[in-house]
Amino acid sequence: MARRLADDLADHLRERILSGNIAPGERLAEAAIAEEYSVARSTARIAVESLIADGLVEREARKHPRVVTVDGSEIPEIVALLEISESLALARIMAGHPDLRPLRAARGEQPSRVLHTLVEVSGSKRLEALHRPLTFHTMLYAASRAEASSADASRIGAARAGAGRTNSSRADASHIDSALEQAQEQLIDAVLLGQESAWEALRALQRARQARLGVDAGAVLSHAGGVTPQKAR
Repeated sequence: MARRLADDLADHLRERILSGNIAPGERLAEAAIAEEYSVARSTARIAVESLIADGLVEREARKHPRVVTVDGSEIPEIVALLEISESLALARIMAGHPDLRPLRAARGEQPSRVLHTLVEVSGSKRLEALHRPLTFHTMLYAASRAEASSADASRIGAARAGAGRTNSSRADASHIDSALEQAQEQLIDAVLLGQESAWEALRALQRARQARLGVDAGAVLSHAGGVTPQKAR
């Protein structure tokens, strides 16, 4: 019962962090969390430990744990690592016969969840352990980027000359979201049917993610001795 309560608390705190309700850099004091949620301090501690394992919260000596801050300069490398792990996972799936029911059930979920489910069903705990915290880091960065863009749009919207640029930005975001949705549906269908087109669907989904984050992971991969996700095939 205590573990289930701690898991529920961790889920709620995780959602607050990823939505920006708990900001990057903000400290999480176990005593304060226990009081806010009316739970035992041990329950709060377990929940915070879960967030630390997710890579959303980090420890600091003699201080309360704090929500991580993801610098934009780190994102290309993070995305490159995600792409390599996803491609390795897809190679494992295409070479074996794993249980794909979780991937089928992920239809309609957020792209980040679909991609992590792809890694999970590959059966590699190592890839899963690598992929999960990196996924949360991209989500944290995307949330902070969206918040900054919203603030910029509000300032631009106050000036008549900026209205066109604001509308254009929204149109671009809508186009990227549409591409993400289409690519993830194609990926799920191709993997379930064991089709080679799953590779191109994965690349399309990864390109759309890069566009949403405003990064080019290809440069990082090329600088790493020519390693590319396609070589996982």
